[in-house]
Amino acid sequence: MGLPRRGLIFAAGAASLALAGAGIGVAATHDSSTTPHAAASPSSSPSQAPPASPTDTPVPSPLINDQTDAVDNVGGTALVQFTPGSHLNVAATAESPGQLAIDPNGRITLQVTMTNAAGDVFSIAGPAAVGTETTDQVSVLDAGKGLTLDSTQGDSCTVTFNRAAESGVQGTAHCATQTQGGAVTVTVPFRLFLVAT
Repeated sequence: MGLPRRGLIFAAGAASLALAGAGIGVAATHDSSTTPHAAASPSSSPSQAPPASPTDTPVPSPLINDQTDAVDNVGGTALVQFTPGSHLNVAATAESPGQLAIDPNGRITLQVTMTNAAGDVFSIAGPAAVGTETTDQVSVLDAGKGLTLDSTQGDSCTVTFNRAAESGVQGTAHCATQTQGGAVTVTVPFRLFLVAT
């Protein structure tokens, strides 16, 4: 088990904060039966913080306690599959890792944001244990289409973990939303692994 690392916690306590941290606006509320989740363009208003850079001071996460938890940096890959529609590949790297924490009772918590050059995002934050988890915060952004799914905004998301250990995590997120064009479902198989920092 890795030793607790202080000061490495990222600013995405909730999965939707990861989208905001990437400079992508997310609507505060929505009526999922009638409106699409269109990503707003980045705001230049003084109330929105600029995207965090690796040299910015990290903001403590409400999900990971770096004072009591053993925290490891993780990289990962995911394939975001839209039905109907296309698929996107996203990743978290050693240069922009996520985090996996193990609390004193052995429970695992994840906080990972995966992106690609096009600005697409898959973010997951919350507990990880083999089986189905319904409380994880999951966000998906297809930047090209302006489509956002976000469990903190009422979209239905469950995560099935088939592996959850300090050495790595594997699972699949399943989300659904309604847009003006009809129902959209997203399936995201993902894999996380330890990375050196």
